[in-house]
Amino acid sequence: MGDWHQEKSCGTTHCIAGWAQVLSGRKQDYDGAYADGQEVLGLTEEQAERLFYITSGAYGDWPEQFKGEGEGKKWSPTPQQAVDRIEHFILTEGRE
Repeated sequence: MGDWHQEKSCGTTHCIAGWAQVLSGRKQDYDGAYADGQEVLGLTEEQAERLFYITSGAYGDWPEQFKGEGEGKKWSPTPQQAVDRIEHFILTEGRE
């Protein structure tokens, strides 16, 4: 989730914001991924921070049960953990 459009250890080529940007039909744009993802998903600033940043977001880290392997800022979620995180985010209406 650390880079919008770069291959990472989680095995995906985009983070959540990057996928939102691409799947919405918008041009793949590193600098605009966060804003595009927030807009197309209809998220508030707080919700976007909570969903797009796995650590050190203004509103905290992802909940423990969705964290990947590794310690501190070095961990990387698997694609399944990202799916589980999104589902939980929807169920809690973006509060967690």
